[in-house]
Amino acid sequence: MVNGVIAMLQRTPARHWDETLTKVELSDAQRAVIEEWRAARSRATTAAASETNDAAVDKVRENKVRRAAARQGLKVMKSRARDSRALDFGCYALTDAATNVIVAGVAMGRLAFNLDDIEEYVYGMPPAED
Repeated sequence: MVNGVIAMLQRTPARHWDETLTKVELSDAQRAVIEEWRAARSRATTAAASETNDAAVDKVRENKVRRAAARQGLKVMKSRARDSRALDFGCYALTDAATNVIVAGVAMGRLAFNLDDIEEYVYGMPPAED
C-alpha cells in the first residue's frame, strides 16, 4: 500500500501532496513512512539545488577573474581534464595573452592553481573569507 502511495506521489506535483494524501486511508505507521520519504526527498532536492548554486557561483567568480586577468594582459587557462580523479581536474594556470607563455600556476608539468590562487595572483591579495 505504501509503495503504491509513494508511486502516486512521485507522479503528483509536490504542492498537491497534502491534498492527495487526504484522499487515501492510511494507518499512522504508513503515514510515518510516507512522511519520512517526503523529508528525504526534500533533503535531496535541497542538496541538489545547493550544488547547482555552488557551481553557478564558481562560474561567476571564474568569469570575473578572467576579465580582471585580461585587463592585465593575462589569460586564464583551465584544465581540460574531465575525470574528477585526474590530478589537474578543475585546476587553472595564467598565461601571457600576447605570447601564450605560462606565467603562473604550473607545478611538475601540470596545472596547479585553484580558483582562489588565481584570484590571489590577479587581484594581488588573498580572497575574502566567507
